[in-house]
Parts: sequence; structure tokens; C-alpha cells
Amino acid sequence: MPMRPRMLLLGDRVRYDGREHTVIALHGTSVRLVDDAHAASVVLLGHLLSSDGFAVVSVGPVRPVMSDPGALAGLPEDVTDRVRWWQRHLVELLTGRPDDDPHAPVRAEYDPSLHSLGQRELTKLADWGWAVREWG
Repeated sequence: MPMRPRMLLLGDRVRYDGREHTVIALHGTSVRLVDDAHAASVVLLGHLLSSDGFAVVSVGPVRPVMSDPGALAGLPEDVTDRVRWWQRHLVELLTGRPDDDPHAPVRAEYDPSLHSLGQRELTKLADWGWAVREWG
């Protein structure tokens, strides 16, 4: 029997309202779903999690996938290098795993189940050696 996750993530497949859906967006307490017929809906997270028959069918990919590998075709090499550099860091912020090894253990300081995105962003800035000023 599937267990409820501590949190939903993009790409998770869920059973809701008698159909399977994919989580395609999360915003505050709203979850945007799309079913296999490509019908989109927005549901409040609390309603979704407490609805009869709700289940997580499968979890999304271990790392975000660039939608179209050819999207960078024709761009100058320095631009594509910069895009890939940012992608590595963004994937680590979102998943806790380094982009070049999606099966590596989650780095504790980037673990999404332990730290908010803001905390992980501050950690990334510290990793880069950037000073962060606290605004009181």
C-alpha cells in the first residue's frame, strides 16, 4: 500500500478523485495536477492529502530533466557552459543531489525534507563564498 510522503514534489504521480494525476506545480498551499487526458486542475494541498482514495502512486524523477536537450543547440559554447553550470547548482538546490550523480545520497545541508528552499539557497551562497547579510 503506498504511503503518504512527507511532502509532494514535482513529477509525483498521485491518485485523486478516482484518477491518476501528475503533480506539475506547487504554489503555497495549491497543487496543480494534470491527469492522463491532459485535464488540469488546482487543488488545495490539505484537501488533496485528506481526500478519500488519495495515494502517491509513484515519485517523480530523482532529478529534474532538461525538457529538450536540443534547446541549447546553436548557442555559443560559453553560454551553454554557463547554462549547464547553473543547472548543476539548481538541481542540487531542488533535490539535494549533485547533478552529475542522481543516485548519490542527498547532501544533508541540501536535503529538501530537512531545510527550506531559502535555507538551501543560503547554504549554496556560503558554498560559493558569498557573504550573506542578515536584514533585521
